[in-house]
Amino acid sequence: MSKGKSLKKITTDIKRKIEIKGIEYDCKLDMNALAELEDIYGDFQLAFARFKEKPNTTVRAIIYAVIKKEYAEKACIKESEVTIGEIGSLIELKDLSRLCELVGQLINDSFPEATENIEELEELEELEETEEKK
Repeated sequence: MSKGKSLKKITTDIKRKIEIKGIEYDCKLDMNALAELEDIYGDFQLAFARFKEKPNTTVRAIIYAVIKKEYAEKACIKESEVTIGEIGSLIELKDLSRLCELVGQLINDSFPEATENIEELEELEELEETEEKK
């Protein structure tokens, strides 16, 4: 390792608990959840970048990714049978604020520099939009 360079660490397997419709789930942002987000968005970091742009869609996708396995176990169905729409139907509008906060915490816990990267992406997009208008 060369001097002056630091390794960026991705911390996985961060757990927080959430109750949805009276059932408690461990919200784990682990490798399986990240892979699920890659399947949905093509790149899991894109999901985090879209969090501000499309919070409802993003929250639903991230909650789906983090509880899918446990939901299947509790419902006694195959994990492959669980759909994003099914998980979305569990989420009530009154819970959206709490779930947005949870998703933000999961992202910050797992990717401390993610917030910085998202801000950089937004600044680049604003610059591109400004240049296109010229």
